[in-house]
Amino acid sequence: MTARVNDAFKSVNTRIIKDPAVAEIQIKIDTSQWSNRKKNLIIGALKTDTITKLGYETAELVDELLYHFQLGANYNVCRNSHCLPTKMIDPDKWEECKAYLMAMFRISSTGKRFSWYSQHFLREVELGRMPDFIPTPFEGEALYEFVDKYVKPVDTTAKEAREGLAQAIQNGETLTVTATPRAA
Repeated sequence: MTARVNDAFKSVNTRIIKDPAVAEIQIKIDTSQWSNRKKNLIIGALKTDTITKLGYETAELVDELLYHFQLGANYNVCRNSHCLPTKMIDPDKWEECKAYLMAMFRISSTGKRFSWYSQHFLREVELGRMPDFIPTPFEGEALYEFVDKYVKPVDTTAKEAREGLAQAIQNGETLTVTATPRAA
């Protein structure tokens, strides 16, 4: 859970956590207080290997839970539909993915203005560097197919841990997240 949820957490994040003496902060999340709808959305995202459809705030919460419990990442089409972190791409499929996107951009380049994400990707690849993210210039089913094809699957251990977290949320258990200050 992030510190941006309310002013109290913002205060902890912006003032207290900057103190070099802070070793960690524990946050307890009482999932029994969540509505059934919220639980179902979060559980659905946890049980989905790679792709979800969530609103911005729920997607942020899922991202933070996955981060703090070290359970990988999800690609949320509503929030990130313009790009995808390169680290989410299956390393065995990186060259194929890169070639596919480069060919697509070359074919469609006549008179078309690319997004900043596409331009950045093209520039990085042409300079021989690994981009931090790749553009996903697709919509609807094409986006799902692209993500399904190139995003690395969640490993078995993380999948089992995600199912355990989903069950804890379903049961209304209190989750404890321990946050340590990140280096500036």
